[in-house]
Amino acid sequence: MRAVQGMSPKFRYVLAARENDCPPCKLINAFAQPLQHTNTSTSKAFTLVEIMIVVTIIGLLAALAIPAFQKVRAKSQDTSVLNNIRLLAAAADQYYMEKGRWVSSLHQSGRIFLLR
Repeated sequence: MRAVQGMSPKFRYVLAARENDCPPCKLINAFAQPLQHTNTSTSKAFTLVEIMIVVTIIGLLAALAIPAFQKVRAKSQDTSVLNNIRLLAAAADQYYMEKGRWVSSLHQSGRIFLLR
């Protein structure tokens, strides 16, 4: 038996059993197999580094996409306002053609909008 310092008596016994090839030692080796460390390289979990890389990539994509989305949204709102003004001007022109005078104010839901 090899003398290994700092090893518990249980592991010394297993080590001694593996050094001998006698039948009782083979039996001990068969029961000692679960004591060995199994390789967990086939684990199906993600490592912390992999998760951090994915979070960083998502953050970078969001940092690039959010300003572009806000510009498109602002442009859409500007276009909507411009279309509403055109509709209002067309309605005012139609009122002038029907009544012969321009609209002095618009009453809509309690608000007064003056046209000048």
